Amino acid sequence: MRIGLVAPPWLPVPPPKYGGTEAVVDRLARGFVARGHEVVLFSTGDSTCPVPTAWVYENARRSELGQVVVELRHVIAAYDTLIDFDIVHDHTVVGPMYADRFPSLITVSTAHGPFRGDLEDVYRAISPKVPIIAISHHQASTAGSIPIAAVNSSSAPFWNATRPSMTSLLSPSAICWDSPALRMSSSTQTTMLSLM
Repeated sequence: MRIGLVAPPWLPVPPPKYGGTEAVVDRLARGFVARGHEVVLFSTGDSTCPVPTAWVYENARRSELGQVVVELRHVIAAYDTLIDFDIVHDHTVVGPMYADRFPSLITVSTAHGPFRGDLEDVYRAISPKVPIIAISHHQASTAGSIPIAAVNSSSAPFWNATRPSMTSLLSPSAICWDSPALRMSSSTQTTMLSLM
C-alpha cells in the first residue's frame, strides 16, 4: 500500500530534541516501511527519517510555529505530492480541512493536541469527512461531541526509543474499533486494517 505521511513544517522528522508529533511520525514511517508499505513522508528538507521524503521548505520553520500561511503552503504542496497515494495520514491541523478538496483520497488525521478551545471547533469541523485518531484513551475521553474514529492506545513505543518493535502500535488491537463514536466507512476501516 502507498501511504503518505504529512508532518507539520515546524520541526524535522525525527526531531533533534523534543518534538512529540515528529517522533510519532518518525516511528510510523519506519514501522510502515518495515511492514512492506511504500511510504513518502512530507516534512521539511532537513528531516533525516530514512524513508523517501518530499518538502516545500528546505528547513524546519520552528520560529514561525502556528503561522497559518506557512502551514497552508506546506499542506498544499503535500497534497499535490501525495494525491495518488492509497491513504494520507495527516498530522497537521490545516491539512484535514484542505483534504476535503480531494473526495476520492482516503485521509485520516491524528490529533496531537487537546480537544478544547479553538482546536475543539477545528476538529469538530474536520470529523464528518476525515476520521480523527486520538493518541490516547485519555485524550479520546476529552473529545466530547467530536467523534473519534480510532485510538492509538499503545503510544509507549513513541516515547521509549529503546523499543524498536512497532508490533503493538500497528496491531489491530491497538485501535479501538468498537468506539461508540466510530464514524468511518467499512471501506476505510478495511483500508486502515490492511496497513497493520
